[in-house]
Amino acid sequence: MCHFWLGISIIEMKRSDQVRIYANNKQIEFISCLKKFKVLHGSRGFGKSHLIGPQMVVAVNNLPGGIGLLTCKELKQAKAKTLPVIESSWISMGMLPGIHYSISRSRPEHFAKPIREPKSPDVIWFPNGFCCEMVGSRQYDAARGGSYDFVFGDEIAFFPESFFDEIVSPSLRGNIGKFMISVEDFIEINGLTMESFLKYWPKYKYNDVIANPFHHNVCLFTSPPKKAEGKWIYKFETLSIEDPDTFMWMDATVYDNIDAYGREVLEMNKKTMKKRAFDIELGGKRSLEAQIKWYFNFDEDKHTFLPSTSYSSTNGRLYREGDANQLIDSNRPLELSFDTSGWFNGCLVSQAKGLTEYIHDFLYVKEDSNVMYLVDDFCDKYKTHQYKFVKIYGDRVAHDRTALGVIYDVVKKQLRLNGWGCEIKVVGSKKTDEHSVRHSNMNEVFAEQNGHLPIIRIHKENCKDLVIALKLVETKGDFQKDKSLEKNKEFAQEHAPHGTD
Repeated sequence: MCHFWLGISIIEMKRSDQVRIYANNKQIEFISCLKKFKVLHGSRGFGKSHLIGPQMVVAVNNLPGGIGLLTCKELKQAKAKTLPVIESSWISMGMLPGIHYSISRSRPEHFAKPIREPKSPDVIWFPNGFCCEMVGSRQYDAARGGSYDFVFGDEIAFFPESFFDEIVSPSLRGNIGKFMISVEDFIEINGLTMESFLKYWPKYKYNDVIANPFHHNVCLFTSPPKKAEGKWIYKFETLSIEDPDTFMWMDATVYDNIDAYGREVLEMNKKTMKKRAFDIELGGKRSLEAQIKWYFNFDEDKHTFLPSTSYSSTNGRLYREGDANQLIDSNRPLELSFDTSGWFNGCLVSQAKGLTEYIHDFLYVKEDSNVMYLVDDFCDKYKTHQYKFVKIYGDRVAHDRTALGVIYDVVKKQLRLNGWGCEIKVVGSKKTDEHSVRHSNMNEVFAEQNGHLPIIRIHKENCKDLVIALKLVETKGDFQKDKSLEKNKEFAQEHAPHGTD
């Protein structure tokens, strides 16, 4: 069978009349990299699946009789979408089905036996005994107990981290000493020079016999994840910085493959797709939903304000400069939004001006102080406010009965004792929105792209603890807010997610 040469030989093959295979510069760089663990993080249209084919041939050439694992989210999708692209790349390299490879339940009789013959119904077989078992992450335990010599992962951001940690990674084992090769032969098989070999393995000499460097290698391919649970893949990017000798991370977009994709088609896509979809699907931009931060669209510079305290003089009269909307109008009601957890009670003090909601204060009491003390603190701080009436918002559960009574009734009573009236705007029977809904809604508000949604501005000084909390809140799972800091009493609770709710 043919060998797929590395480095400059790829370019030669691309230009050859006999073997027509296209490889862009980043694809060549990825294939040519000889590091143990490689991750390609690329947009659609870059040609990720196209790369799996030649990368698998590298493993075939170096590990005769070995067994690889090709893992993906769903086996059905891999057969329908990924395998045809892989086969296309093989055919471009001059490989023929039934002769140079076979995708079938049983090994063709004229193909050599692998060291360990898999019993799986989904296997890619090669004449020299190398084979590759295909397993989807939905078949969680299908690969458990496996022993593989090479791992290929397609669209890894779309299957659980636990599948990689518990099933895939531990299965990369065994067959130590089975793939010994001389440095001379390794260089010849892979189209290298001694100089390029020594960049990775400087301690070896030309006549040394070594374990094949491609044994127990990992090659992962993925589009940028769209959901929060996909962000686990970025640990490999960190590893490529911490241990660059072992790990490679490559970012790539459709622009790196523009000659094959087509510039006119891309321009048409840009006009017909929503910008956000285009940026993620084709531009390779990391999905904001997959960022670690819960409020990923919160921008401290953009979403905070500090009212001007300077004055100008006209005709002997003083006028405050700056945006008057940023100041509290003492002749209009205030709005309070409560979060009551028992051992931490807080509220936001705000006032709307048109479509902008100005959050002027973040008040809280901790430890043994209950919500009555919080109300007293508010009434004392805002005692000069002329219109002593508030609209109350907050969590539905504050309608539930506690040891103090119904929290909103306690708040209402304590306000009345301080000379304030109120209206409870929280509907007790309404079910609280799921985290995923709140996650989407709040980040849409912070994005400020929808003219029908309010704009939020937060007082930089009075709400500095709230700003810190907004920046610290992280996601876990499928858009779930990580509220673990609320349970850690050693952590400053004003910086926990309480106020952000």
